[in-house]
Amino acid sequence: MPSAPPFMAELILRRPTMHLRWLGLSVDDPDAGRRVRTFAALTLAGWGLGGLLDSVQLCASELLGNCVKHARLYGRWQVGVALRAWPAWLVLEVSDDDPRPPVLPTPDVEDDPEALLATRRRGLGIVRELADDVWWQPRESGGKTVLARFATGKRWSR
Repeated sequence: MPSAPPFMAELILRRPTMHLRWLGLSVDDPDAGRRVRTFAALTLAGWGLGGLLDSVQLCASELLGNCVKHARLYGRWQVGVALRAWPAWLVLEVSDDDPRPPVLPTPDVEDDPEALLATRRRGLGIVRELADDVWWQPRESGGKTVLARFATGKRWSR
């Protein structure tokens, strides 16, 4: 299978009531994880939301990891990561071309007590614990977006 060329694009939009930054990545890029963490760090620092950095970086890494795993299985190569901030909320969005909904695994503790100690398939559970809300939505162009919302605990000046 030919490898997709790495690409990175960025969109910055600032409005009085909402800020948006978007990053496009190739899942074939070995530095995709580092790029997402750096993108989150620079964006949150610029918006004065550094207190959310650890949670947002971990959630972005987990969601990107899911995209990379499933994209490679199904030949889909591009991922979009967006951060949107309103006065009271920050929303992390991770989009891919896979139309299947994300699945939060539920361990079968009765059959396998060790399932609670799983070392794989914990990403969405981690995101659910760190974010105030997590949901997904299909994209009109195909694929899906997984969204994680975080309370900012502050309001910026307009």
